[in-house]
Amino acid sequence: MATQALRKRANWQTQSGKKAAGAEVSFLEAFNEAFKDTDFRIISKPSDFKNIYEKVQLPPALLEQAYNEVDPVLRPGLREVKL
Repeated sequence: MATQALRKRANWQTQSGKKAAGAEVSFLEAFNEAFKDTDFRIISKPSDFKNIYEKVQLPPALLEQAYNEVDPVLRPGLREVKL
């Protein structure tokens, strides 16, 4: 496809981003209405769970499984050759 033709195409990311933002607002409004006159509140962009796993200590056996890199991939489709 030529560059001129590509420039005229619709940018789906811009369109979907706007729709997602609208959906988020609708979601918040719906829950705020549902939680009216209750002890529950919904927070638009909570930061309470930002570091939720920061202090979790995993057992050594699990860590060994999680980080056991047998054959590292250098680039997609390429592997290190040992001579």
